[in-house]
Amino acid sequence: MQFIEYAKCSTCKKAKSWLDAKGIPYECRPIREQNPTAEELKEWHKQSGLPLKRFFNTSGNLYKERNLKDKLKAMGEEEQYRLLAEDGMLVKRPLLVSEDLVLVGFKETEWEEKLASYKPVGKNTMRRQDREIKEFSDIIGVMEKCDVCRLAFHDTQYPYILPLNFGMQVDGDKITLFFHGADQGKKYELLRKDNRVSFEMDCAHCLVMDEEHGNCTMEYESVIGKGILEIVPQEEKEEALALLMEHYHKENFEYNRAVVPQTTVMKLTVAEVSGKRRMKKMP
Repeated sequence: MQFIEYAKCSTCKKAKSWLDAKGIPYECRPIREQNPTAEELKEWHKQSGLPLKRFFNTSGNLYKERNLKDKLKAMGEEEQYRLLAEDGMLVKRPLLVSEDLVLVGFKETEWEEKLASYKPVGKNTMRRQDREIKEFSDIIGVMEKCDVCRLAFHDTQYPYILPLNFGMQVDGDKITLFFHGADQGKKYELLRKDNRVSFEMDCAHCLVMDEEHGNCTMEYESVIGKGILEIVPQEEKEEALALLMEHYHKENFEYNRAVVPQTTVMKLTVAEVSGKRRMKKMP
């Protein structure tokens, strides 16, 4: 579903936090840069069942400057759609839009009721359930065997994927991944814009050939997931770096503490994780 927002809006921030806490997935759309078209607004208005006035940001400066409170009374719906499409700051935000749902503005009780049927993150059904790793402990076991984690960041036209070494901390059913790097780089620019990322890791690769029947397959174990990525505070860096070294079985390695201030450490709080395994031996 689309989450149409103005990034500086406190109500939008509150709504995103609510969605994240519920584990409801969404894609952000900046309302100023990608303003809804008149055609989209017409469709959403019809789908929502709300009065068209609800789509106007009546508390915004632009609405007041244009004296729209009085002018809207003389406008037909088609004219109002075109007006809303002129400037995203005229549109009420946030907008949450899916194939069967349109929510305008954030009212927690309304969103709670309308979104009650959506599955929380982590409860998705895998298409090939015969390959699904269902036990949480087994998923952790696969992650422990992997030595590279690939992070996917939101970028303007294409996802930005980065392979990184990682450390891991497991507390009950909560997984936190840790990464480190130099103080500068594209990943930090993207992180500041959107700290929701996806990740993937895999291991146990083995090509299995059946030359008699002309078939082949690849054995593997893999884990994918998503979550919130944050910069680790200075006072927590050494603990995170120790977890990184521990993952590679170097618990007592005495690394140079002088480089810690010049090292950026990130932590990924995992919101959703699933595992997959193919170990079908061919004859």
